[in-house]
Amino acid sequence: MAEQRVFFGLRPARATREALLALPRDLGIESGRLQHVDDVHMTLVFIGQVEEACLSRLRELAIGVSGARVELNMDRLEYWWRPRIACAGLSSPPPALLDLQRRLARTLRDAGFVIESRAYRPHVT
Repeated sequence: MAEQRVFFGLRPARATREALLALPRDLGIESGRLQHVDDVHMTLVFIGQVEEACLSRLRELAIGVSGARVELNMDRLEYWWRPRIACAGLSSPPPALLDLQRRLARTLRDAGFVIESRAYRPHVT
């Protein structure tokens, strides 16, 4: 059966995504590979490879988890040696963001899905 790589995330406004992608150029960084503007996101929960038959159930579960609109103050540029990515981070993640992530993770875990176990560290890639 076919599988897909699955994660749930938030997509910043297009102007924000474009501004983030312009940062390396603005800072004079010439190496590396940029994401496509449509791929810039903040992961909330990473699941990994999932059989396509499970996708509709995942959508149903996620639709049941909602939260207030969150303003993200991405005030940090970070470089993670593994997996060698640059990202925009938040010094003080809003409590509403952390709550949304916890509720989504708990909902998916309670439904039997295995999710990434590392502590959540909000960032935009």
